Amino acid sequence: MAKRISAVLGFFLAAWVLWYALDNFAIRNYIVILPVLFAIQILINDFIEDYLIKRLDTRTFNMIIMPGTVLHELAHAAAVKLTGGKIIDISLFNPKGGTLGHVKYTQPKDKFTVFRSVITGFAPFFACGIVLIGLLNFLHSIYPGTSIFAVNIVDVNSIGALMNSIFLILTGFYKQLSILDVSNPFVLLMMYLLFCFGLGATPSTVDIRESFSSMLKNPLSTLFLILAFISVIYVGEYGYEFGEYGALISEYMLIGFRWIVLILLISISLLLVSIPLAYVSVMVSGIGGIWKLVPFAGLVLVYMITNSLLFSVILFLLLVFVLKFPSVFIKSKKPGRMSKRDTG
Repeated sequence: MAKRISAVLGFFLAAWVLWYALDNFAIRNYIVILPVLFAIQILINDFIEDYLIKRLDTRTFNMIIMPGTVLHELAHAAAVKLTGGKIIDISLFNPKGGTLGHVKYTQPKDKFTVFRSVITGFAPFFACGIVLIGLLNFLHSIYPGTSIFAVNIVDVNSIGALMNSIFLILTGFYKQLSILDVSNPFVLLMMYLLFCFGLGATPSTVDIRESFSSMLKNPLSTLFLILAFISVIYVGEYGYEFGEYGALISEYMLIGFRWIVLILLISISLLLVSIPLAYVSVMVSGIGGIWKLVPFAGLVLVYMITNSLLFSVILFLLLVFVLKFPSVFIKSKKPGRMSKRDTG
């Protein structure tokens, strides 16, 4: 827990430093918002995982999120190979172990060491994030009436604009769900994978700790990374002063920052949607035996009849509540005490 808090505080501290260091920079908001959103993503993700692990069987929960775990570890492995590292040991999924998966590796010790560590540590964010956007827009290609998720949603000019961006994403989720055929197993699979990859996109505490540890152990490489970051910011801000190509690079950098923010906003929005889903899943797990299937059967049946997602979900929640707390609706009748009459 202390390591998580340290990581989150580190992100907020970075945002605070960047806010004052980038005063009067046009791209300041896009850069400053990144560590803040990463911190929020980690907090929500850890809350959901801790809540579910404490109330569900740990192995069951691990099996549920397996696709996200596998992609998470594959992203680490791919980043190690792409940055010139060597994989020593890899486990894509291990539900019985202390960690669900791991990638042990070595990296060359040079000025790019920290750069490699940061890329490897945050690789799952980009891999799962790209897959998330791909799945959402793939559903749009199947059902044209649904929302398409692109960088035009992103607006970080103010807190209100940022909240509106999240609102647009959540509205897009609902619009997709209201149009998609939830009785279709393929659509249900896509929704399940969105949940898994939403969790998988969050950098783990171990990933963040190893990135920061690499920075402390390799000060010269860290300095090189900082200088490279400053160069990126400078080119992004003043690229137009270097002619047509400079302006083009500046534009692409801004688009890159917006895509990163979009991935973060989609991931955070999915995690927010997952909070009530996590609560409902805990309630369903507490229903005994085959009765667990009744709410799902009712959901599909009512949706097929009414074609109304809202009505179907309301009935589903009602059935879950009734089966979880039957005593609230069905009160047992206790036998009354018979009165004795004097017949003498």
